[in-house]
Amino acid sequence: MITKSKWDKDFGDTWEVECDDCGEMEEIDGDFDDCISFIKENKWATRKEDGDWLNYCPDCQKKKQEGG
Repeated sequence: MITKSKWDKDFGDTWEVECDDCGEMEEIDGDFDDCISFIKENKWATRKEDGDWLNYCPDCQKKKQEGG
């Protein structure tokens, strides 16, 4: 899940990227594109499941691939 946690027109926004499996959370300063860049650079997985976009941290992504 990606949510905007702070709005600040002078200093920029803060976003939270949360793993939809384990709940691991990272705060990202910037815009939505910065969140997407973080996800790609840090090997998180994004999947559309039942119409919802879900995000998985690298550990949970690995568990899913191994069938766990």
